Amino acid sequence: MKDPAFAAAFRDAQARSTLVRELLRRRLDVGLTQADVAARLRVKVREVRAFEGGATDPYLSFLYRYARAVGSHLSVGLLIRPTGEPR
Repeated sequence: MKDPAFAAAFRDAQARSTLVRELLRRRLDVGLTQADVAARLRVKVREVRAFEGGATDPYLSFLYRYARAVGSHLSVGLLIRPTGEPR
């Protein structure tokens, strides 16, 4: 990938996909259905299905709420690169 912007967007998408897979795995590990999570989030099942299927780019607030609904805590951090470091 020679285009730095494309490479960065690709890494972002990979990270998002990894997070969704981890949250889905947690839901399954604790024995919840999509309907259970939807009820806890007060959303329609199709919203949970779309999220888990990667069809949406969710708000950070949704990620926090979903994590809580499956008995987890989401932690987000900021890494600051030194000036001049490639993006």
